[in-house]
Amino acid sequence: MQTPYLLEGLASGPSVVETLIGRIGSQHYDTVVSPDRFTVREIVAHLADWEAIWRERAEHGQAQAEGSVQAMDEGERAATLNYATWDVAESLAIYRQRRADFVERVRSLSAEEMDRAYQHPQYGPVTVWVHCVMLAGHDLYHIQQLLDYQAEFTR
Repeated sequence: MQTPYLLEGLASGPSVVETLIGRIGSQHYDTVVSPDRFTVREIVAHLADWEAIWRERAEHGQAQAEGSVQAMDEGERAATLNYATWDVAESLAIYRQRRADFVERVRSLSAEEMDRAYQHPQYGPVTVWVHCVMLAGHDLYHIQQLLDYQAEFTR
C-alpha cells in the first residue's frame, strides 16, 4: 500500500531528531527544563523504547488479535527502565532501525490490512491507518519539545 506522505514522514522522524539533538549539544542532554518533562536523553530513549510498543500494537490490529492492547504510563515506564541512563547514540540507532523496520512493514500492507483495528482502552478501536497517524503525531510532539529545548538552550 502506497501512502507516500505519511510513510515518508514516519521514516524521517529519526533523522529530524538526530539533527535537533546535534544542534542542542551533548552538554544539554541531561538538563531538566521542567520536572514534568523528559530531558533530551530521556526523549531519545523514550522514542527508541516505544518503537517496539508501536509495532506490537500495529501487529495486534493487523492480526485482528483478541483483546485490548495495554495502556501504559509513559513516566512510570521511563522511571522503571531508567531512561536517564540510556546512551543517546545507542537510543538513536535503536529508534532509527526500529522505525525503518516498521515503515517497511507498513508499506507491505494492503488497504484491507491497514483498515484492521486493535482496541485501545483509552481511544477505542484504532485502525492501522490511525495508528500510523498517531505515531506521526507522537514524533511531532517530541520534535516540538526538542525545538523548544533548542530555543531555551541557545538564549
